Amino acid sequence: QGGWLLRGVANQRLRMAVATLALVPLQTGLEPRYPLPPTGVFIIGRKAHCSLVLPEALAYVSGEHCRLILGATNGEASVEDLSSNGTFVNGRRVGVGRTQPARVGDEISLAKPFRRGGSLRFKLAEGPWLPREAAKQELSHTVSASAALPPPADDDDDDDEAPA
Repeated sequence: QGGWLLRGVANQRLRMAVATLALVPLQTGLEPRYPLPPTGVFIIGRKAHCSLVLPEALAYVSGEHCRLILGATNGEASVEDLSSNGTFVNGRRVGVGRTQPARVGDEISLAKPFRRGGSLRFKLAEGPWLPREAAKQELSHTVSASAALPPPADDDDDDDEAPA
């Protein structure tokens, strides 16, 4: 009976908490991880009002490159492509104005992940569990990416398909 009680307490605590996600950069020159709010939207781009502001030197990243829509399902986000250079989930192009689900462990790439000049790639990872009360609060902070990223190389390749 004690086991049932402990299990019930654990389940009650889980119901009182919300899972969060984080973006983990797959290249050097950025913070080790960017925590995402448990609900709402998180916009990535070069414009000052974006949730994650990237350096102007990354010209292949649009002013508003993509939007992560959070909170529908624990451990999952919807990725909406807002860019002209493309947003990719696990190497597959999302498409401008379209959304694609992304789960923990999936790779999100700003521009073609295999483009000659490189791309900005992130892994969607688990973040901390937050109490429901804290998750309801508006997390409205802006994060600036480090300007220490290597400069982008020229990219003449406009092919959107992965190499065979």
